[in-house]
Amino acid sequence: MQCPLLAVGSSLMQSVGLDKKCEPKVVVNDFPKPTSAEFSRSLGVQSHPEDSIEQLKVKEGISSVGGLSPLVPTRLTQRFRNVVDDVECSQYVVERFLSSIDHANDEAVDDVQIVGSSSFVDRCKDLSRSNDAAYNKLNNFNLVEAQSTSRFPKNQKAGASPEVEILSSGNASRDLSPAQVPKADGASFIFSSGSSGGHQPRRMVLPGRFNSDPYVAQGNKFPVTVKERRHHLAMVQIGNHESWCKYEAIRYDRAYCSYRNLATLKSREHVDNFFILCVCRYLFKQAHPLVSKKHCFFSYIGETILRGSDVDIVGNAFTGANNAFPMWRSNLLFFPIGQENHWFTFVVCLKERAFAFLDSLYGAKDHFHLGIRDKLIANFITIWDQFVTPLLRKRIDFENFDIVYPTLPQQNNWDDCGVFTVMHLKHWTPRTPIGNMFGASDVDNITIRLVNELYFSGFNSVDKTFVTHFFDDVKA
Repeated sequence: MQCPLLAVGSSLMQSVGLDKKCEPKVVVNDFPKPTSAEFSRSLGVQSHPEDSIEQLKVKEGISSVGGLSPLVPTRLTQRFRNVVDDVECSQYVVERFLSSIDHANDEAVDDVQIVGSSSFVDRCKDLSRSNDAAYNKLNNFNLVEAQSTSRFPKNQKAGASPEVEILSSGNASRDLSPAQVPKADGASFIFSSGSSGGHQPRRMVLPGRFNSDPYVAQGNKFPVTVKERRHHLAMVQIGNHESWCKYEAIRYDRAYCSYRNLATLKSREHVDNFFILCVCRYLFKQAHPLVSKKHCFFSYIGETILRGSDVDIVGNAFTGANNAFPMWRSNLLFFPIGQENHWFTFVVCLKERAFAFLDSLYGAKDHFHLGIRDKLIANFITIWDQFVTPLLRKRIDFENFDIVYPTLPQQNNWDDCGVFTVMHLKHWTPRTPIGNMFGASDVDNITIRLVNELYFSGFNSVDKTFVTHFFDDVKA
């Protein structure tokens, strides 16, 4: 077997083994040529696809003749050239910038000094303080102080807005001049008994001076359907019947009322106390005190507190309320009270630290409240200390609570106080401007909606077909 002819520059080497054959080996100047990749690695430059092609040609014994050397690619030399140009250009720009600075005025330029730093929260607080200061200056808040003797020993000044007048003692209204005493037609009136601590209780929200455009006709806030009117009329006729009036109309567990009691919820009629009792139970089942953070007690509980007798009845009611949700963790305690054929609500605002009287007819200066206000508050504090304070293991300083008469819509007759009381139980909170919600002109529609709401509630276990089929039965 003959070996093929060798290319120029190659030599023949003998292999070791049984089978001997010719193996050509490329030798250039007696030492192997470094590849382009090896040269690039020695320079710290990554190889490129073209470099791998040249390396492959060298391995196969193909050398470029008459062209550029594969050991120094054109791209690498160009890269070095660009880097040098960039360095020279940047150095020229820096030298030109330094030469343009006037070193003669260096002493006139002050160094930057960091005098402090502020966070976003601090800036928000400063903005809030400036807004409060501007608002107080704009409204010219003043301080009103009245001196009088009271069972509340502490006296202090409190800021008053133009809509809310704050006095310094619980019985200050007896020694006030007529100019200082606000009118009873919905004006807010607050007796400040000296709240402990540096912070005042949250103020009551008052209705705006301009609730709506006076040139735009206001629509009906409580629309009533024809079906609801028929049901209300059926209940009233059943309540006026000699025999049917005794049937149960509403049954919420142990709270109930008859059709006679339900029929009192109509125009020019004094609302019966059994209906108020059902309203309190309905509000309890609709929103548990754990959710609503309020307790609505039956009317006879508030009346018992006012009399100061039968304390055990009130104690049992407080025990049941604490079993449902601790009273001291609630925000509001509602006590509807019927006194002298008139309904009003006594509210203990634990969070706002105030005693609120919700009355749609009488105000703070009226003889009606002057005769019962201090007695009602004193009896409540005594009963609370007897039944609730031992469970709480800490006494609440009710003596420092304010006595508040919030702004409320006023009735225009002597009989609608029960309807207003029900609306107060359902909707009033210290932060709710209830005066924007309804008025005396809405009472007729409110009564119809209240009757239908409580009667057709899913909590009512009474058969409702007696009302829904009433007119059909009469026609038959």
